[in-house]
Amino acid sequence: MRRPPVKLLLLTLCLLAADQLSKIVVSRRLELGDFVQVMPFFRLQRVQNQGIAFGMMNERSALIIAVSGAIVLVLVAGALIMRNDRRLLWPMALLVAGSAGNLIDRVINGSVTDFLQVPHWPAFNLADSYIVIGVGLLAVRLIFWPKPPASKERENVEPPGRHFDKK
Repeated sequence: MRRPPVKLLLLTLCLLAADQLSKIVVSRRLELGDFVQVMPFFRLQRVQNQGIAFGMMNERSALIIAVSGAIVLVLVAGALIMRNDRRLLWPMALLVAGSAGNLIDRVINGSVTDFLQVPHWPAFNLADSYIVIGVGLLAVRLIFWPKPPASKERENVEPPGRHFDKK
């Protein structure tokens, strides 16, 4: 029997909670467009984004919600299928939490709350960061460790045709 994905679920829920909590705090503390300069190269600025990356597709919220929902379902299914590969725990949790976090915003608010701002780059949020980091970790996993580790059961089985009776 397969073990339940407890670590994956807990990690995903913690990441999702951090994303949602950060957006709630920013929405309560900053008015739309207001900012707090944290460092010369970094500030918190509340922005509402109705589109996807870089504000594209602003007028297509129903399509964005439908596609985002499908992506979340595919990611959850993929995470459950690959849950036994420990090296995929973080990438899959980050991808699911990031996609779900922005989907929740779109469904509840009709837009995504972005608030992390660096020079020469559009504002983003934790969910966006999760997605970028998750894709990066997944790419590293696929490039440098393409084969999943052999299970303990497979290591102890002799290959076919190599069995000899001890007589």
